[in-house]
Amino acid sequence: MFDFEPPANLEWIDYSNNNISRIENAHLHAYLRFLKLDENNINVIEGLQENRNLRVLSLNSNTIDIIENLDGLLLDELYLADNNLKSISGLQALPNLRTLDLTKNGISKLSGFEIVESLRFLYLCQNNISKVRELNAISELPLITELDLSFNPVQARKYYRLQVLFIIPQLRSLDGSTISAEEKIKAENLHGLDLNDRKQIFQQLLPEE
Repeated sequence: MFDFEPPANLEWIDYSNNNISRIENAHLHAYLRFLKLDENNINVIEGLQENRNLRVLSLNSNTIDIIENLDGLLLDELYLADNNLKSISGLQALPNLRTLDLTKNGISKLSGFEIVESLRFLYLCQNNISKVRELNAISELPLITELDLSFNPVQARKYYRLQVLFIIPQLRSLDGSTISAEEKIKAENLHGLDLNDRKQIFQQLLPEE
């Protein structure tokens, strides 16, 4: 990386589709705000701690298996789709993170998200999330408005969408679809009551189910 002499005030660079295996020399560019390293051979996040102006980091389609070495950064957006992640760690180092894309990994547990209170947009498509209760880990995030769990086993759960909305009522979009006021009311009615009351509501609102 940076085996040339870019301008000292370089802010944006795209190194996608190369054979880069290590993140090197980024510290030489103090003004760097956007760094894209998609589709390379990187397996470790490193060498970025001094890039305090970095706001967007994209490492899609690499071989990264842990989120690490991001302490002190003020990232707004982090893209790690199509990597080898199995669990969540290292997010406590990102107090300003608003967008996180972990699509197409091997994640099955969601513990680790509860500490990212700034998170607004979370993409977890094509992972191994199978239990609705895993969503409790993000239920208290005050700002989260968009969640995508498309192509996870949890989608096959009965009343999946209403269960998610009951656990995370602040959502405005789920799986790429805008949430209606009617859905929110149904979610509260169906999951916020005792069993007998829920049966009556099911029969009234969702007789086809």
